Amino acid sequence: MCFSESVSFTVSALLVSAGIYCVKTALDKDRTCLPLAGLPLAFGLQQGFEGVVWWGINTRNPEAASLSAFAFLFFSHWFWLGWIPFLVLRLESNSGTRAICKGLVVVGIGYGALLYVPLALNPAGLSVGVIEHSIEYQATFIGDSIPILFSRLLYALIILIPLLIATSPHLKIFGGLITLSTGASYFLYNYAFVSVWCFFAALLSLYIVYVISTMNATSEILLEEQMS
Repeated sequence: MCFSESVSFTVSALLVSAGIYCVKTALDKDRTCLPLAGLPLAFGLQQGFEGVVWWGINTRNPEAASLSAFAFLFFSHWFWLGWIPFLVLRLESNSGTRAICKGLVVVGIGYGALLYVPLALNPAGLSVGVIEHSIEYQATFIGDSIPILFSRLLYALIILIPLLIATSPHLKIFGGLITLSTGASYFLYNYAFVSVWCFFAALLSLYIVYVISTMNATSEILLEEQMS
């Protein structure tokens, strides 16, 4: 699979447009869904930053590539770890699920801080390159003593558990799709896992456009299931 500057910017434009529609729809119909509605917009911004990373590499502008890489990694290594559990918590009324999501919000924000803050304080520790038509981000986030497989597993669990245990069938479906994309990214594109997984997740966030566009029906389904 070939990724490029034009692909990133095209996906970014598509998701930002879709995200604005979702946010506007949520504001008009059900503001409880705003964290969910913001997913395509946030993914669109992240892909836009990666587009600038591509541009910086292609034009030999390391400053632009580095700054945009930090913005991209803010989303991948901190923002999503707190936002995904939070959006499920926002939509959920089941007490057990809410308790788990509350815990994962705290764990996600804390773990994200451990991943991102040391890197932000040591910009020289980040290098960006292209391998097999994908961007590879090389950095030491929380020390070489922590196996990368364990780090990725913990990351995936923080993201996937809230979606998979959610009451909403739409969130379960989205969680299942993200799970499949995680496996595909790990086994097929492990050399550029961060970039490829975020790209697949960004495309899958278009499913949220369908969820938000059928918000009235979705809200009724959520209410019925949570009351039962």
